Amino acid sequence: MLVSLSILPSTRHLELLLTMAVVTGMRRGELLALRWSNIDFERQTLLVLHTVDYIPKYGYVETEPKTKAGKRRISLPSFVIDMLKQYRVQQLEQRLKVGDVWENRDLVFPDLRGGYFNSNYLLRMFKKLL
Repeated sequence: MLVSLSILPSTRHLELLLTMAVVTGMRRGELLALRWSNIDFERQTLLVLHTVDYIPKYGYVETEPKTKAGKRRISLPSFVIDMLKQYRVQQLEQRLKVGDVWENRDLVFPDLRGGYFNSNYLLRMFKKLL
């Protein structure tokens, strides 16, 4: 399935997003609000503490999950940890390229300037796969 991602732009970004969605069962808003500080590389876990939604007239709004069960710790397999480490290096390179324009939100899946990734764009890209 991941081979078909080659038809999409920013394939590394989308490949990791899709892999994380499948492996962890995280929702779109949880993935887009995930921070590097919520990932424990040594213990191979992540914490789901936030979700983000786009609300017209307000922009991106980050909140806590709606239920207690929404806040959770998820174990990650080694191959996902490896993908995250490689992707983090690429993200740091991107951050250097854009310089002062970068919004330092610590997001794992930001847009090209460090802000929230457009969830509608993400949904359109995933629909192309189906």
